Amino acid sequence: MRQSQPVKHADGSTTMSEVRFVRRTTLGGKEWVEALHIGSELPNYHTYYLATTTSYLGIFVTMSVHQDHTDTFVGELTGMMATLVVYQR
Repeated sequence: MRQSQPVKHADGSTTMSEVRFVRRTTLGGKEWVEALHIGSELPNYHTYYLATTTSYLGIFVTMSVHQDHTDTFVGELTGMMATLVVYQR
């Protein structure tokens, strides 16, 4: 999640995504790695990535929002991320 990713555009050109941050965070009592990339999935979109592991599985979550609506939806994305809980038997 620390590396920029190549993004192909409809016109055939390629650009690199921008990594805004990568950090560790605790959600639902579990440590996650959280990252924000600009343009990694689609041009003009901000994508939030969350990843964690347990002894049995790896979990990777992505949530994207268009750059023109980031301020509107970042609170909702943060709220969704805060509700993630990993249950394991």
